[in-house]
Amino acid sequence: GEEFRIRLFYKDIFRLPSFNDLYYGQVGNTNLKPESTTQYNLGLTYSRSINELIPYVSVTADAYYNKVKDKIIAIPTKNLFIWSMVNLGKVDIKGIDIAGNISLQPWEKLRVNLSGNYTYQSVSCLPYKSPFSFLIWSVMYFGI
Repeated sequence: GEEFRIRLFYKDIFRLPSFNDLYYGQVGNTNLKPESTTQYNLGLTYSRSINELIPYVSVTADAYYNKVKDKIIAIPTKNLFIWSMVNLGKVDIKGIDIAGNISLQPWEKLRVNLSGNYTYQSVSCLPYKSPFSFLIWSVMYFGI
């Protein structure tokens, strides 16, 4: 058979600072605010059976956007060996995930499954009142 699915996802969540984030040695910071995140996701999946040699093939694609406010991270203080927990400000995370899967059955008692995926993610810190604007990065990953 043939199947096509569309997924939509929305979530508005928060994460309280952990006990260690608040109180651990010189790293803890009792002034931390909760980290809040709004997440959006749109996904598509297509799958079908083609013939006896290819009994199953599927492709899945997801696009997502996460908006994080007051991200809790550890940063170095004036002494690079002593870190402290802070609320970073605003972080935008955008990305796509694409995955494919194919089953091959050249003989009745042999089936070979091949799959691969690709992920692209871009993370950026938005302008805020902190000197840590160097925390901007982009990540690309490919795997089979």
